[in-house]
Amino acid sequence: MLHFRATLILVFLFSMVSCRFQHGKQTELRDKWEIAEIKGDSLYPFRQLDKLSDLTAAVPQGGEVLLRRIFSVDSTLLSKSSALMLGRIVKADRTYLNDVLIGETGSFPPKASNPWNINRFYPIPPGLLRLDQNVLSVRIYFEPGRGGVFDMPVVGDRQYLED
Repeated sequence: MLHFRATLILVFLFSMVSCRFQHGKQTELRDKWEIAEIKGDSLYPFRQLDKLSDLTAAVPQGGEVLLRRIFSVDSTLLSKSSALMLGRIVKADRTYLNDVLIGETGSFPPKASNPWNINRFYPIPPGLLRLDQNVLSVRIYFEPGRGGVFDMPVVGDRQYLED
């Protein structure tokens, strides 16, 4: 009986995961992020970012950085109204998809603000998302010891992500 229950639970969990990711509803951007420091007008070379939620490990002094993630999407997503769900970010961000500003929250120095508890949800303009190669760039300002993206970024069907 215990084995049957365990099997039933596993089948249920698997079906829930399968439903969540079917039909190209979303693309998770969990890993493969790169980071580059910005100092004045200079952009330093990109390097691999180990942990999206801990930017201070990569740039202990804080400041401005540019995060970059290159990704592709399922073709079914191209015909839908889509959005980017970045989640919470400490401190301010300006977010670009394929070199087009799609959203920003907070403000950069000299009057920096920290809306860390606001989910970044940015609609993607029609026609901007590509099938093969999309470049997501997130410019972030953070102070020493306090920088990160604290939720898993997702690109997907706007209605699906809003629900």
